[in-house]
Amino acid sequence: MFMTTQRISFFFRLAFTAVCIFSCKSDSEGLNSVEIPTPVPSAIYKDYEIFYSDSGLTQAKIAGITLEQFNSVNGSEAYDKMTDSVHLWFYDEDKNVQSELVADNAIRNRVTGYMEAFGNVVVYNEKGERLNTEHLIWDEAKAQIISNDSVTITKTNQIIKGVGLVSDQNFIDYEIKNVSGIFNVEK
Repeated sequence: MFMTTQRISFFFRLAFTAVCIFSCKSDSEGLNSVEIPTPVPSAIYKDYEIFYSDSGLTQAKIAGITLEQFNSVNGSEAYDKMTDSVHLWFYDEDKNVQSELVADNAIRNRVTGYMEAFGNVVVYNEKGERLNTEHLIWDEAKAQIISNDSVTITKTNQIIKGVGLVSDQNFIDYEIKNVSGIFNVEK
């Protein structure tokens, strides 16, 4: 029997397809070993502003350049990671700024309401006093700021140094722990 070019082509394609199908094997083990090394944010925001209010009154505002939100995974709590500068304003009931907090970065736990500020943390109050530290915690529920690191408070005529601080979030009523120096400054 004589084969035509069409039949030869058909059998060649059939044989090629059969070889391809039976020579392939699944590598499902390789797929199971793929791991993501770090948590992946569920959302990323640029140039953000977040307002915190109670009973319709604005209590605080956070603004910054980059905000990454992470949802709960494997028992971890949901949190917000703020990078590239963070600015936090605390308001009174008349929307007057009572104090400001500025830092390089911050992480806010959305479950506990704790925000940790890191790197070049500076807090200003309405009296013109300034707090400098490298790490500070804002406890939203207690309306407090807390630090266990070295702190420097600059007043108009004094510089106070210590390790540790507890203050109201307006940085008016504060206590410095382990005071290491009080220096009077001449005007």
